[in-house]
Amino acid sequence: MRRLANAIRARFVPAHPAAGAPIHRAAGVLIAAAALAAPAGAQQAGPDAMLDTLRAPFRQMHLIGPAEQAEWNALGRLDVGGIDTDRTCTGALVAPATVLTASHCARGTTDEVPDDSRRLHFVAGWNRGGFAARSVARRFDRHPGAAPRMDLAHVGKDLALVQLADPVPAVAPLPIGAPPHLGEELAYAGYRNELRHAPAFFAPCPVVEQGPDYIVVGCEPKGGNSGSPVLRRTQTGWEIVAVMVARAPGYGIAAVPGDWLAGAMAAD
Repeated sequence: MRRLANAIRARFVPAHPAAGAPIHRAAGVLIAAAALAAPAGAQQAGPDAMLDTLRAPFRQMHLIGPAEQAEWNALGRLDVGGIDTDRTCTGALVAPATVLTASHCARGTTDEVPDDSRRLHFVAGWNRGGFAARSVARRFDRHPGAAPRMDLAHVGKDLALVQLADPVPAVAPLPIGAPPHLGEELAYAGYRNELRHAPAFFAPCPVVEQGPDYIVVGCEPKGGNSGSPVLRRTQTGWEIVAVMVARAPGYGIAAVPGDWLAGAMAAD
């Protein structure tokens, strides 16, 4: 995990936090201080119990219940090493065997992920122990510009496609939409570490800043939300317009896939 460049911090951290407040990768480790993810072996509270304590600071959040889960089955947990791991991100199906996520979600894995103990596990539609489908990864295709350093030049390239060993034909993938524009109200959905057994939906998330390949939205992701799709509502349903990759106090920073995604999907 890395701090973003001072140029990003100065523009994106609102006035009310303490001076020098860091921007974080959204995947689960507080860059400057403690880990966001729960310690290994820690007892996890159920999502319904946790919701009561989280409701006040996260008024934009809606916990997705089993009755509405079918609409969100393309969303899934992306785990490094299995379902019980503390290393959890979010991913979204964009094709029957392809998941879009953040590149840093597979730090420490190889592109071919040959070792079962280190494989990425995608669980589509995970909600309180139920799920629509699951598969391990057979390949991990990073954006060619992805880098360990998170600065202004690289934040919009922190993207990857996970190619699944087993396609998920029963789940409709989420389509990719046109790039978002400044002022547009979006949403995002994903799995937070403290609510890892059910997905949550956040809206409205207005676009408050825009770069060449990233946007800043007025919703702050937490640990586990890396890779969460940033979404636009259309007449036919939800479409992905960006991917959560980092955060600042009160804000989320999302990479806009652009031409890379179309090329990478066509090449597979």
